[in-house]
Amino acid sequence: MKGTFSITLLSLVGAALCAFALAYWGRPPEPAGHPETGIPIESSPSFAPWKYMICEYEGRLAVYCRDEEEPEMVFDVFVHTLPEYDRGALRQGVPAASYEELVALLEDYTS
Repeated sequence: MKGTFSITLLSLVGAALCAFALAYWGRPPEPAGHPETGIPIESSPSFAPWKYMICEYEGRLAVYCRDEEEPEMVFDVFVHTLPEYDRGALRQGVPAASYEELVALLEDYTS
């Protein structure tokens, strides 16, 4: 009788340990995201594939093509005249994945 009780107790402890292990290690890893927004890094704009980058160049609005050191286009739009939010975005660079997206962004900045 004592042996049966020990086996039952050990079986219950083993089952509890297995359930805990599955609950703890069996869950999928949480996706790594941007620490402030929680947006997954893979879908963050700074990591998205881009063809054009809108930035500041000598105080003016400029467009760079991927893998180019000099701007492709420089506009007579002075960055200091834009709202603070836009100036901050341009300091980091505003990516555009296509020509159509580039044109739409430029219309926003130049109007």
